[in-house]
Amino acid sequence: MQISTRKFLFLSYYFPPRPEIGGKRVDKLCAVALKRGWQASVVSTSGDLAVDTSLAASVGDVALTLLDRSGARGGSIVKKRVRALFADLLAFMDVVRFFLAARRIKAVGAIPVVMASAPPRRVVVAALLLKLADKNTIFVADFRDPWLRGSEAGKSTLRAVISRYLLGKVLSGADLITATAQATLDQLSRSGVTGVREKSLLIPNAVDLHLFDNVSSRLFAAKNRVIFGHLGDLDYEHRNPVPLLQAVSRIKEESPRIFFGIEVHFWGESGYWQGRDLAGLIQDHGLESAAFAHATVDHNRALGIVKEIDALIIFAFNQPLQIPAKCYEYLLSGKPILALCEEGSETFRLLGKFPGVELVTSPDPDAIRRGVEKIVQDLSAPTETGFTRDLSSLDYEKVFAPLWERIEGMLHR
Repeated sequence: MQISTRKFLFLSYYFPPRPEIGGKRVDKLCAVALKRGWQASVVSTSGDLAVDTSLAASVGDVALTLLDRSGARGGSIVKKRVRALFADLLAFMDVVRFFLAARRIKAVGAIPVVMASAPPRRVVVAALLLKLADKNTIFVADFRDPWLRGSEAGKSTLRAVISRYLLGKVLSGADLITATAQATLDQLSRSGVTGVREKSLLIPNAVDLHLFDNVSSRLFAAKNRVIFGHLGDLDYEHRNPVPLLQAVSRIKEESPRIFFGIEVHFWGESGYWQGRDLAGLIQDHGLESAAFAHATVDHNRALGIVKEIDALIIFAFNQPLQIPAKCYEYLLSGKPILALCEEGSETFRLLGKFPGVELVTSPDPDAIRRGVEKIVQDLSAPTETGFTRDLSSLDYEKVFAPLWERIEGMLHR
């Protein structure tokens, strides 16, 4: 297929100026493409931004079309349950909306390449429909997380059956399959669809090595305390703060000197565990003087917080096939990291390559307690015992270049 124009259309539920970390990957992928002479169009959702449906805007050199967001996360337990009842309908509506908006843009712009990044999976399904409508389209399916999670692969419920069916169609229809972790690609290659491994390409998340250069920090009031922080929503199953709070509670009981020298802060939306939100859990554990729940902050403010606090927390239990995108920014910060993840998981493998990371491979509160105390001890040591991290291999321009080289080769087949 001979196509002279370098144009691509990206379908992503998240994209700047929305703050979600999932949009940062798509933003960087577009940035690398623009430097290589491509023209970029993106269909995304508005989130809480005050925009009209299908409002066309411009973010840098990207032609951006924003759709109203349906089924937003967050809110009370009642609101979440109501959304869950209509989740499938909302997902179907999103597929239709993304497909119709993207088809119009693709036709007007004569765009040969369509990419979609999941989750959510609905944007990839919409991109598949574009491929089915025009077989000459080059369809790239990007997986930030696995399509099938936990026991979903073996379930016989209608939803699970449909999910596996759609995955098979996506893998069959895609011309190129990319993922952020090798374990995700391995799972996809075991789906039973032929040819998946041959058209797969590992494109890990990456980071702008100059991300913190112009970030200003706003220091906490001097308290002579070691400040731990987690940035990101805590409404996923694998981000359960209870074991960490239990660990801090045990430090309070058994090591009061250490307890009065630490604080733990959480920025982001809270889920519910045993019917309690994060603020309630903090109160239940008697940690009101040491643990604090804050609202979600925008990315620039988040970077300032990362730059100013002493240690960072990663929750990654029960997600062995993917790596939280914030890991890369945390590594770049040069701060100690308390990483809660299973041994052998993708997060474990990445973070284990770098110094200054305390890997806790069990949700046991005593194990987490030892990790917290180790970081406090290291921060109290003389500065010459510190560490440096060589992150040149995580530079996004270097990491993402092979994707565009592959697509450029496909254009001229």
